[in-house]
Amino acid sequence: MSAHLVRRTAALLLAALATTLGAATSANAAENDRLALSWAPSDEVVATCADGSPIGLGFDLVRNRHLHTDTSGEVIRETRNVNYTGIFENLDTGERYTFQGTRVVTFDFVASTFTSRGNYRTVTMPGAGVVLHTVGIYVEDLDVEGLFYHQAGPRFDEWTPGAAGAVCSLFGLTAE
Repeated sequence: MSAHLVRRTAALLLAALATTLGAATSANAAENDRLALSWAPSDEVVATCADGSPIGLGFDLVRNRHLHTDTSGEVIRETRNVNYTGIFENLDTGERYTFQGTRVVTFDFVASTFTSRGNYRTVTMPGAGVVLHTVGIYVEDLDVEGLFYHQAGPRFDEWTPGAAGAVCSLFGLTAE
């Protein structure tokens, strides 16, 4: 077995054990809250089309947060259920394309992992079908950004190399 596979398997087993132990020692969710957040499409340009049109991406989301504590009151896990509307906007014309997404994010402070799973993007167009599509799960080290223990599911979103053409196509344009 490769060292990478051994490390990944050990990390997943430790995460599962920590979650099980955390559940055994935790009280019910100690705190729940709900928060609505918005980011304007003009905050993040994700593509520039051949005619020079900048395409921005914004979000309107609702996040439900659940804090789980151990018997001493220490937060051992935070879970966020996130439902959102993503907004691609041609910043020159104001034309918009919206999509829905869901995500469940878990910060496990015992196992030191960050888990994200959901249907992030399913963007379709009549006559073209699926244009952008990202679903699945990933488990990342909570302290070392980019250290992934597990990833699964297709990923083709606005950050994928070569995706500018797909983003511009939402507005009948081509990428530069």
